[in-house]
Amino acid sequence: MTSRRRLVVILGMSALLVTACSGSGTQSVTAPTLTGTSVPAAAPISTMYYVWGGFNYSVYLGNFSCTFCTEYGAESINNESGTYGSPESSSSIKNESGAYGNRFSTYSPCNFSTTMAPKVYDSSRTTYFGILGGSPFTLKYLVAFSLWVKNDLCKH
Repeated sequence: MTSRRRLVVILGMSALLVTACSGSGTQSVTAPTLTGTSVPAAAPISTMYYVWGGFNYSVYLGNFSCTFCTEYGAESINNESGTYGSPESSSSIKNESGAYGNRFSTYSPCNFSTTMAPKVYDSSRTTYFGILGGSPFTLKYLVAFSLWVKNDLCKH
């Protein structure tokens, strides 16, 4: 991947970071364009992201379509009363004493030195977007979601 394409991907994913959600948590945002380049800008963002973690990334940890927001879907990480967004759920990244939210756990995005933080995919797990949290030196670390991970998901 060329550096221009990486920049477009980072800029496109960064547009999601500033997205505010309401209601169902779905909203489209047009990614910024790069003038003077032959690389097309990213498509509008209205994607649902699916998070998998644990041993061999075999544990489903919920989904999200926006950052710094509230969503009401049963499987949303941003639904504080849902299985994957509750601070009390063993399957939640927001559970600070659980395997997926503890800042010392190997499988937690809140452990900023781990290289085994959860991975982000599309719904069919055919498209891999990158690592959610963990060490910023990890290959495929999602810079666009780093502020959300640090200041929302792992604020406990």
